[in-house]
Amino acid sequence: MVTYNNAPVDTVGTRAAAGKHVVLVDMHTGFPTAELPDRIHPNEAGYVRMANVWYGAIGDLLR
Repeated sequence: MVTYNNAPVDTVGTRAAAGKHVVLVDMHTGFPTAELPDRIHPNEAGYVRMANVWYGAIGDLLR
């Protein structure tokens, strides 16, 4: 999973450096396994956490 999650880092960095409007949001770090009941998919609390992480990354862009 870590390898997969790290794969877009270079691509996003290259595109951002070229002036593209892209944001890479880390949804893995700090995600508690208690919010992944089947160890893959989030429960309701996990979806709330994900929404908050996304909003924290792009909220200023929406105003």
